[in-house]
Amino acid sequence: MRFAQRMAANRSSSNLPVVEQFEGTTAWRGTVEVSDLIGHPKAKRAYAWTYRDGDQNKTVAVLEIPPVDSPQKCRQSGDCK
Repeated sequence: MRFAQRMAANRSSSNLPVVEQFEGTTAWRGTVEVSDLIGHPKAKRAYAWTYRDGDQNKTVAVLEIPPVDSPQKCRQSGDCK
């Protein structure tokens, strides 16, 4: 995805598997790219993933700004698909 290059310089990134459970079933399963940011005034990290919406792929990119401190928290915040 390399989304962080457009947001701020980044020094490293990794891909993490994330599984979101809701009422005992898997609501979302995917890989989240985590990038450490350099020089962003508010965030030290950013998260991104792609999902399918009908016949289109869409990408979500979210800065790690409280209360978001992990990919799981971002998804729980309601701001993400």
